[in-house]
Amino acid sequence: MAEAKDEIRVNRAPVLTLWAAVAAERPGYDRDAAIILGHAVAGPSATLTSCRPSTPEMAEMLRCTI
Repeated sequence: MAEAKDEIRVNRAPVLTLWAAVAAERPGYDRDAAIILGHAVAGPSATLTSCRPSTPEMAEMLRCTI
C-alpha cells in the first residue's frame, strides 16, 4: 500500500472559475452570466498552464515533456 503524503493538490480550474464568477458579479452580472464568464476565463487559462514545468526535475514530477 502506498504511503500517505502530507500534501494537498488543488485543481486550479474550479478555483479560477469561482474567482472569475465572483469578480463578474461585482459589476452587476447575474449569477448565471457570471458563471459562464468564469468558465470562459478558467478553461483556456487552465489548459495553457496545465503543464509548464520550469526544470527537468519538475517535468518528471508532473510527468510532462519539455
